[in-house]
Amino acid sequence: MPHASEIRSKDLYSLDQHLGNIRRLEEELEVVRGEEQVITTRRMRLEEALQQEKSRVLALQEDRLVWTPLSAQVRGLRIQFTNLREKVLSPDTTKKDASIVEEGAWAVLDLLQKTCTHQFVVSFDGYAGSTGMDHDDAFCGNRMCLVCGFEETSEICGEDVYKTLVSDDTRLMKRDIRKKAPREKYGNVFSGPFSLEASSATPLPSMAEVRKLFLEAAGKQTIE
Repeated sequence: MPHASEIRSKDLYSLDQHLGNIRRLEEELEVVRGEEQVITTRRMRLEEALQQEKSRVLALQEDRLVWTPLSAQVRGLRIQFTNLREKVLSPDTTKKDASIVEEGAWAVLDLLQKTCTHQFVVSFDGYAGSTGMDHDDAFCGNRMCLVCGFEETSEICGEDVYKTLVSDDTRLMKRDIRKKAPREKYGNVFSGPFSLEASSATPLPSMAEVRKLFLEAAGKQTIE
């Protein structure tokens, strides 16, 4: 039978061994934590660099879209629509002639909207409604092309669900300019009936004006 002192000696050895293991593991863990910190710092720097590159690409893509000229057909149809609209609004045009010219303007506008690629789109947010109102105060968002006036309403209130004016790399989609380009202002340009009333006599926005709106939009990336 082992002597008590021998048992105590073994217990002390076992305790010292475990304490040594703890110190060794703590040291190894500290090394790993240091390595993790290095990796975390490197990851954060890489993520930041990646985001900067993505921002630069976005800025370049937006600039390219802003300065990409409209097709000759779209430019021609815009000019034709503008001329017909101005003729309708002219005090020199008789009521009978104005009615005929207006029909022609609508036909040109219809062709313009079917031909346009909707390169410059302003987006108006919708609202899903409040639970307190049982969502009766909900309203759907709306998007409008500032080139041809084509409008589309979201299929779901509070969400962006569109079939034509979808967000993709062929068009600029801005929410930031909705106060500078209110629907009440530009929507009247493309709506009728035309008259000499101030609301519907708003001039068709020039492409220089449209480009300026998008270039100055909040959120526009700065290229260094």
